[in-house]
Amino acid sequence: MKADNQPILFPPLSGLLFLSGMVLVGLFVGNVLGMLYLKAQGIEDIMALMSNPQSYPHSRTALLVVQLMTALIGFIAVPLAFTRFIHWQKISSYNSYFPEKQLLVLLVAILFTIAFMPFNALFIRLNEAMQLPESLKAIEEAMRAKEDELNKLTQFLINFESYPQALLGLIVIAVVPGIGEELLFRGTLQPIFVRLFRNQHVAIWVTAIVFSAIHFQFYGFLPRMLLGAAFGYLYWWSGNIYVPMLAHFTNNAFTVVMVWLYNQNMTQLNFEEAQDVPVWLSLVSGVASVALLWYIFQLCRERFLSFYEKE
Repeated sequence: MKADNQPILFPPLSGLLFLSGMVLVGLFVGNVLGMLYLKAQGIEDIMALMSNPQSYPHSRTALLVVQLMTALIGFIAVPLAFTRFIHWQKISSYNSYFPEKQLLVLLVAILFTIAFMPFNALFIRLNEAMQLPESLKAIEEAMRAKEDELNKLTQFLINFESYPQALLGLIVIAVVPGIGEELLFRGTLQPIFVRLFRNQHVAIWVTAIVFSAIHFQFYGFLPRMLLGAAFGYLYWWSGNIYVPMLAHFTNNAFTVVMVWLYNQNMTQLNFEEAQDVPVWLSLVSGVASVALLWYIFQLCRERFLSFYEKE
C-alpha cells in the first residue's frame, strides 16, 4: 500500500477505463436497490411507473428515492472510492489549494451561476431549433419524443405536494447532483483528462462534453455543456471542489424553486421556457457572466499562478 503522499496514479487511459467501469457498476447497484425499494412499495411494473407516474400513489416520492439511491452510489461513493482506494489519495486532494478570499469566491460563484441563466437561454433556444438531415428524420423524431417524455417526468417530479416532499426534491435534484456530479466529473474525471491530453482547456471541454452527453438529452446538450465548462474553469482556477459544487447546487436549486413557484402561480416567470427570456436580457446576462468569471479568476489569480508555476 502506498503512503498518502505517494499516490499510485494509473496511466490516464487505464484510469479512465477503470473509473468508467466503476461508475457503470455503481449505477447498476443503485438501480437494483431502487427497484427493490419500489417492489417493497408494491410497485411491480417499473416501466409503467416511469411512463405514467400519475397513475400510482406516492409515485413522486418513490421516484425521488430511487434517483437518490442511484446518485449516492454512482456519483458520490464511486468517485470517492476511486480516489481513495484506487489512486490512494486523501479525499482532501479535491482541494489542492485555496484562494485567500474563499468566502468571496463562493459568493461570486453563486452570482455568476444565477447571472448565467438568461444568457444560457440563448443556447437552449439554439439547441432546441437544431434539425437533423432528412435522412435522419426518424432518429430526430425519436430523440424529440424521448426529450418530451423526460421533460414531462421532470415536471411531475418537481410539482411537489408538500414541504417535506419539496425538501426531498431539493436534496435529490440539487444537493446530491451538486456534490456527486462535481466529484465525478470535475474532481475525478477532469484531472484524468488533464493527464491524458496535457492541456487544462482541452480537459475542461472534453469533461463538459461527457458531462452533458451522459444526461442523454440531445436538445439540452449545448447549454449543459457550457455550464459544465464553466464549472470546470471554476474548479481549475479555485483549486477548490466546493466552488463548482456550490455553483452546481445553485443552478439546480434556483431552477427547481422558480419552476415550483411558477406552478404555484406565485410568479409569472417560467424558467422552463427559454423563449420567454428577452434577447436583451440574455445579452446583458452574457456580459455580466463574463465579468463575474473574470472577477473570480482575479480573486484566485495569485494563488492559481503560484501553484501552477510549481507544477
